Amino acid sequence: MGSSGFNFVITWGFLGLGLGILLIIALLWCRDVNRKLNYILMRIYKFGSDKGKEDNDLNSVEHRPVAGTGKAVSPLVAVGIIIGAIILLFLVPLWLINR
Repeated sequence: MGSSGFNFVITWGFLGLGLGILLIIALLWCRDVNRKLNYILMRIYKFGSDKGKEDNDLNSVEHRPVAGTGKAVSPLVAVGIIIGAIILLFLVPLWLINR
């Protein structure tokens, strides 16, 4: 009985970890999110220095977030990656626990 509770925690832990990893990968792959995150981090980093001065680095075109410009991978590759991640992160831990 004690081992079934442990297996329950491990199984749901792996499932939660797998979903978290998939979410992080999806966010990092999206070029728009990367550009916006880079812009926000640069704003935070530059916030303390020269507050009264106009910062030309932040106003340049490459740091300005633009919506709808990024296409990370083709849909077929994305489906393959998602299926592979599901197999590795969900089914393999379940198989290891239940063997």
